[in-house]
Amino acid sequence: MTQQPTVIFIVSSGRSGTTLLGNLLGQMDDSVHVGELHDLWDDVALGEKVCSCGQPYRECVFWGEVIRHIPEDFQPAVPHHYLDQRDKIRLQHIVASDMGLMPNPLVTTTDYQAAAQRLYTTIQTDSGACVIVDSSKLPRYLYLTEALPNIDVYPIHLVRDPRAVAYAQKNRTKSHFTSESLLRSTLRWVRQNAVVSWYWGRKNRRCLRLRYEDFVATPAPTLHAITAYAGIQDVEFKQSDEGWYFELQHVVSGNPIRVKTGWIPIKLEEEWRRHITRWDYAFVTLLTLPLLLLYGYRVFGAAHND
Repeated sequence: MTQQPTVIFIVSSGRSGTTLLGNLLGQMDDSVHVGELHDLWDDVALGEKVCSCGQPYRECVFWGEVIRHIPEDFQPAVPHHYLDQRDKIRLQHIVASDMGLMPNPLVTTTDYQAAAQRLYTTIQTDSGACVIVDSSKLPRYLYLTEALPNIDVYPIHLVRDPRAVAYAQKNRTKSHFTSESLLRSTLRWVRQNAVVSWYWGRKNRRCLRLRYEDFVATPAPTLHAITAYAGIQDVEFKQSDEGWYFELQHVVSGNPIRVKTGWIPIKLEEEWRRHITRWDYAFVTLLTLPLLLLYGYRVFGAAHND
């Protein structure tokens, strides 16, 4: 009898290290990092994006097999139907339903849930992995995944200093980044992390919270904490003075680090502390103050821009 899939689901806001953590966890024996799995239907339907191996998903040696084994889920018109159901779930629905203010929104997503169930099961069968690492990030995707039968989900809430996230978002491209965009990205950080902390942070709900800064400063203790939390035993990672060893994985979406292989150093990115403007620092600090305190971040003196 096939063991039900164990899914380590990394939930976070953007620019918070989910791809890095997912790729590292994917180096475990009997595990596979699939990246932002809930984007697979978007990517296949659009046909424009490629796997981290560089191949279109239908031609990838991994995803091509998965898609061939569940072809009914990837017919041209079908992904759009799944996406319509998936996108009906919003953060406010999670909160309102939990408070009894509206019916359970999951009842409108039955086709999507059935497809997601088939996808996880097929990934487990084709890869032979007992553990699937999903870095889909969004809380609503975690909410949907936890509703699937016969899937053992271990959420990891990965948080990063919002001022570092704001700086990374602002300098992600050369295009003009307005104050409104800074506001939008910061409010997104607040909304997503607040919902995760409120809904999954309450008693009797499984969730492990980690700070990105602690993870990159001391990866080994963080990885041991995760494996102990998920009940995974006898795990070894390849580490040397050159860094941590990454083998090629077939990752959907995510940070450009998804394509890197070999020995990669993991180090804390400190550029934002030196270059963030005082206005941006004060603005983001003010908007995120309650969660900064909850997560143990310094309110003042975190930047070195004097």
